[in-house]
Amino acid sequence: MMGVPSNVSVYPGSRFSCQQCGVCCRVFPKIPIDEARRARLVTSGREPLIQSFQELSQQKWDPVEPTDDEKNATLRRRADGACVFLSEENWCMIHAALGEQEKPQVCLDFPYIFRRTPSGLVVGLSFTCPTVRKGEGSLLETRIDELRARASSAWRCDVVS
Repeated sequence: MMGVPSNVSVYPGSRFSCQQCGVCCRVFPKIPIDEARRARLVTSGREPLIQSFQELSQQKWDPVEPTDDEKNATLRRRADGACVFLSEENWCMIHAALGEQEKPQVCLDFPYIFRRTPSGLVVGLSFTCPTVRKGEGSLLETRIDELRARASSAWRCDVVS
């Protein structure tokens, strides 16, 4: 993404802090993962990722669905539709084992919506997230620097003219 504008705005009173409900791990039709993150997952040597890979390997099933273009590889889904790395407790196993920064970018971005406008960057929230709908969590207006940093690596930032 191009440089993030210095002016970042949010809707006053917007709140969000993840409550680990797992909805976001079930709603995306595809979860793109770049080759560098995929390689780190495979070679992490960390539980519970190793166990997940071993279980899936016994089923002759790679948790990453490859494509002709590695930039478009995606995480597979379980039979119930959830991401293969969603634990029984609704925790991301990637986050637990390797840290938040190793999650796929689309996962890091959710539920934030980034829009570049003539007056700067506007950050909204997706109402797909139950926590957003309930208005729970910390105020976004107190997290402008964090949101600017998130926007700088966002998978998607639409331009609105």
